[in-house]
Parts: sequence; structure tokens; C-alpha cells
Amino acid sequence: MVDNPMRSCSLSKQSGDTVTYEPTTSASGAAFRQQLVEAHAIYAVEASSASQRKEIDEFFAEIGAVAQTSKLSTGRLVSYAVQTVFAELLDEIAGALYATYEHVLYVHPADEVAVDVISDICRATHSKMLPVPQCGICGKRVLFPPTMVVVNGRGSRPIIRHYCPSCTADKCRPKIKDFVRALLDADARNLKGSRQAKLVRRKSRRDMAFTIACTSRNLME
Repeated sequence: MVDNPMRSCSLSKQSGDTVTYEPTTSASGAAFRQQLVEAHAIYAVEASSASQRKEIDEFFAEIGAVAQTSKLSTGRLVSYAVQTVFAELLDEIAGALYATYEHVLYVHPADEVAVDVISDICRATHSKMLPVPQCGICGKRVLFPPTMVVVNGRGSRPIIRHYCPSCTADKCRPKIKDFVRALLDADARNLKGSRQAKLVRRKSRRDMAFTIACTSRNLME
């Protein structure tokens, strides 16, 4: 047993802004336009019982109505990442948790170091760390990847690839199909048949989630 593994504390309050981009098909050739600046934070709470874990999950489910949330760990340590365009909301969430639970960790802004801290506490408290998306190009862990490509191949399980803001911007192209192809060409997983891939679905013009179809049965080299 670890003594006070979740000493209540709040790390740097400096801005944790990130910029996301959306590809456009304008004739000007500008492949991305800047969207709203979003702030993000990580919250970790020591839960002493199953009922507390459920209570914390329900709390962040409610937060999900006004912000993006992603669960990072479960068990004795329950942690979530939150991303929102309303930066003041992050402090309000922390205040509500501090008022309710004895041991709370609030990390703002959230980055790879913060993810490592949560992972270390999970090991110390025998909690389960959940997978964090990694950029398919640079390998950086991204709590809220701005771009996702789902690759469907004949007879193969769909492959989901995420891309960080930097790699997304670096591979920008005037046309959507060229943009998606540029991401897949640079992907470290070396997806077979991506050159013949066809874009079959995009959730919306403001969404960076794409589904493509490959004719190859085996998507890996």
C-alpha cells in the first residue's frame, strides 16, 4: 500500500492551448483553416470503492455534454482528460472534485509528461492505465488527436490511425483525398494498398474523421 499516492495538488496553470485544423477544398490551395483554440487538462482521483468509481465516471459523463472527455485509468486511480474551448471550465471541474474527494490531482496543461505521471501512479496504486492514442507518423501520444483515419480492407479488420496536430498540418493538401493519402504514405505502419484507397465516408465537413476503403486483403506489408 502506498501512503497518500494522490496528494492533492495542482500543477502549472499556464495556458494549455492547442490548435486544430480542418482541411478545405478551396481553389486557393489553403488546405487547412484554424479552428477554435482548445485548452486541456488531466484529472486523477483516488477512489476508495466501486461506488466512488461509478460516481466519478458519472461526473465526467455529464462533463462530456459540454466538453471532450477521455478516460485514462480505472481502479483505485480514476483519471480523465478533458478538452474544451471554455478554459474556465477546467478550473471549475477541479474545484468540484477538490470539494468532494480527499486526493485529487489536477494537471493543466496536459502533455506527455502528465500522461507519464498518471502511468506511474497507476503502477504504484495497482490501477489500470488505459491506452492513449499515438500519432501514426511521429509516435507522439495525443490525448485528443485531431485527425483519425479508419482503413477498411477486404477480409481484414479495420485499422484506426491517429495523427497529431503537427503531422496533420505538415501533410496538408488542397484536396481531401490527397490529404488522407499523404498521411497514410507517411504512416510508420506502412499500410499496404493505401495508394489505391478511396475515401468512402467523412462524418461532417467540420470533423477530421475519415473512413477509406482498400482493395487489398492484407493491409500490412
